[in-house]
Amino acid sequence: MLQVIGYFRATYEEDMQKNKKLKPIIPIILYRGKYRWNLPENFRDYFKVPLEFKEYILQFKYVLIDLT
Repeated sequence: MLQVIGYFRATYEEDMQKNKKLKPIIPIILYRGKYRWNLPENFRDYFKVPLEFKEYILQFKYVLIDLT
């Protein structure tokens, strides 16, 4: 997941340096591991915090293509 956030950051930094509007990014994960993908598809679900704090956590989902 940190890799995906790194791609967001690199893309947005490049846009900002060129004074461009930020591009929308739809993250797509191609997974071909030995076992089925068993991780949350919603970034907020990686955090164990009280419900009232979830709204302050970065929110995005990704498209998963599981090739197992």
